[in-house]
Amino acid sequence: MNFIKDILLSGRGFGYNKSMARFFHLCLILSFLFSCTAEKEERTSISWWTSNRGRKYARNMSDLPLYQELEERLNLDIRFIHPPEGQHNERLVRLLASDSLPDIISHDFVRNYPGGIEKALTDGVITPLNPFLPEQLPNLTNLIDRETGLREYIQTTDGSLFCFPAYIPKKRMRSYIGPYIRKDLLEIAGLPTPETLQDWEVMLIDFRKDPRIDTPLSFYGGKIKETNAFLGAFGISWGFFQTDGIVYHGLLRPELEDFIRLFRRWYSEGLIDPDFTYNNRRTYEKKAGKETIACFVDYVTSMERYGNSLKDKNPETEFQAVPYPSLIPGERVEFGYLAEPVIYHSSAYLTEKSLHKKDSVRFLDYAYSSEGHYLHNSTAEYISGPFVQEEARFDQQIPHIYQKKAVEIWGNTATENHLLNPVAIPPDESRKLAAIMNKVENLSDSYIIELITGERPMEDFNRFQSELLKAGLPEAVDIYQASMSRQDGDGK
Repeated sequence: MNFIKDILLSGRGFGYNKSMARFFHLCLILSFLFSCTAEKEERTSISWWTSNRGRKYARNMSDLPLYQELEERLNLDIRFIHPPEGQHNERLVRLLASDSLPDIISHDFVRNYPGGIEKALTDGVITPLNPFLPEQLPNLTNLIDRETGLREYIQTTDGSLFCFPAYIPKKRMRSYIGPYIRKDLLEIAGLPTPETLQDWEVMLIDFRKDPRIDTPLSFYGGKIKETNAFLGAFGISWGFFQTDGIVYHGLLRPELEDFIRLFRRWYSEGLIDPDFTYNNRRTYEKKAGKETIACFVDYVTSMERYGNSLKDKNPETEFQAVPYPSLIPGERVEFGYLAEPVIYHSSAYLTEKSLHKKDSVRFLDYAYSSEGHYLHNSTAEYISGPFVQEEARFDQQIPHIYQKKAVEIWGNTATENHLLNPVAIPPDESRKLAAIMNKVENLSDSYIIELITGERPMEDFNRFQSELLKAGLPEAVDIYQASMSRQDGDGK
């Protein structure tokens, strides 16, 4: 273009005249417009289907400053597609049945896809990331090499790398749910911090006498199976677990009867939230904001939210995190709450039908670079997603000393020793496992509630476990046992 400019300025060459000048001016304008259009066309548009993890801040995640900054840095357009709240699974089924898939999907394909993660790969829904390693995924490659144990959570038994992980590296960052109590009420009662189930019973009975309290103990959203609180004291969990290489399921263990008898008595004596059977999140949170609950099993972030609300009514209100209760004083509890290091539903999966694989992997890999890591962990809006969660950022979400103490207290269990890797299950067994567990969950939801509330006699407990045997739960245990054997055989 410079030679045309020189000609116009000098009047030399090509027999310069006014017509020729107008011609060259037109060429300049067209060339400029063409270059702008070409630059715009080079900006790839990437589509990402995901629940709106940033709904607290924006109606669409594309409006978040984080992704607007990423668009500028990487010269991309990022288009988010959000299913309506509460309709994630239903809309995903519709999406997968269509001929058109987005470039990226965030969903738990490990536990919530018929046949599991390997079937999602063989069905051509998502695609392995191995062809992009290491040249196009240098940052993810470095992360996997650096973080011992991460690979087994994001790679199938045949070696297929399947997701960009939402990764939580530190154990204390994964112990974010547990029991906490009204410290001010405990001090008024003159009671010590509860350690055992017996301590808890004495405390709950005392709190029940307080005229301000109508619910001595409540659970987040009424979900008593959200954690292993109280059940863990009996040495079992609500689901699959392994001890010394042997796989079990808590619902088949005889210790479950002891737990149900305890909670049945507590329920009949008014020590447990009478609405726990049908409590939902909104109903629970409305009640939690009032001065009527004495003890909670909830997220660490709720301590600040409910605490502020209660202090407006009673400035003396103070929360205190307490350990998961044990049977024997000083005994370390085997099961509490510990999230997996990879949050599968917040991770990102590249679809097989993506038309922009190269740009999609470039975009997602950037999150694991030093610059991307800093950006994801420094924005004002905090959301989970396919990146490494920084411990300092986690601490920003729990700014108070009592919250930081809470995650340390709740993390002091042996839960980590009993975790099972959900990835190493072949598709045919995964489908069988899903069918069995659907029956088991339906049985469990009805029997557990009815046994605790007294709608069923305790004699029905044996019938409940017999129904679990018929539903195939022992076979599901065998599937996990075989999965462990395969992993051990591979040396992973």
